[in-house]
Amino acid sequence: MATFSNPSYGYTSYATFRPTYPSSLIIYLLDYHHSSPIPQPPPTRKTLLLDLGCGPGTVTRPLSAHFNHVIGIDPSPGMLAEATALTPPEEYPNITYTLSCSEALPFVAPGSVDMVVSAQASHWFNYELWFLEMERVVRPGGSVVCWGYKDCVVIGRPKASAVIDKYAYSKELWGGCWQQPGRDRVQSRYRCLGPEVGNRKWEGVQRWEYEPVDSGRVVSDSQDGDDGDGGRSDVGKGHQGRIVFGELVKKGEGMLRRGMKLGELERYVRTWSAVHKWLETHPEEKSWAEGGEGDTVDEMMAEMGRVEGWWGVGEEGWKNGEWKEIEIEVEWGHGVVAMRRTEVV
Repeated sequence: MATFSNPSYGYTSYATFRPTYPSSLIIYLLDYHHSSPIPQPPPTRKTLLLDLGCGPGTVTRPLSAHFNHVIGIDPSPGMLAEATALTPPEEYPNITYTLSCSEALPFVAPGSVDMVVSAQASHWFNYELWFLEMERVVRPGGSVVCWGYKDCVVIGRPKASAVIDKYAYSKELWGGCWQQPGRDRVQSRYRCLGPEVGNRKWEGVQRWEYEPVDSGRVVSDSQDGDDGDGGRSDVGKGHQGRIVFGELVKKGEGMLRRGMKLGELERYVRTWSAVHKWLETHPEEKSWAEGGEGDTVDEMMAEMGRVEGWWGVGEEGWKNGEWKEIEIEVEWGHGVVAMRRTEVV
């Protein structure tokens, strides 16, 4: 993803304001991984985990306690620099970071990987090439789990959520700034990701999907993608044909919900790749924080303030940032896809 390799991107803000993942997800990952019907390697064998598109190491660090060696892989030098800064070697001696794409891993031996994870990154992969590489490096009985989260909603504040959606997807605003098909893939909860029907190298496919109640959408166990999410064209389709849907587990159970202040929501939105692209192409916009008349994110936050009645601080108070201390609760919908390597060569 070109935005995250741009030196002007705010990697520290990404690490600070993007959501982190709860213990419930870590437990699910490990339980799935250890439930393989294929016998596990002997305890004397050292285990290896790959974190693809690792970013600042958000998942790399918590999972490192469960594997002998962990490699965080990312195509962005800036992300890896942030990950390295946040991963002191004396605390995480078994983690290394490597600059690479996820579709070609020549430094990884065939059949040497026990588990592969990818958090908020696999929607950028070339699936045809990526599956071939996963089939090469993952051992029989090893597992691959990918997940991503959608745009957040503000709990109990439907008007504010509608404003976020308007700015994110109106063609006149940020809608044309998303790189595709990546954005559609994550918005469809990764229903386009999975082994194709007839591919006997993968089994045990599971999906953990969730939509916040306040989003107005529902999760259906329909395999055609017609679940209130727009019926996007690549949902349920691989690079050549239909994909295996598998089992829908943990239906109705979310994992990403947190309280935050409006100022933190603003900083989070500024980490979006579409916002970064918009501001790159509109250099005349200067934020209030920069002493300007306000940029596109300031405009969105002000509109949220007006429709939700937070504008009570007054226009000058709004520009001075008094609104940033207002507390809200947000939640993200998500999609998790898990699959297990078979013994088929």
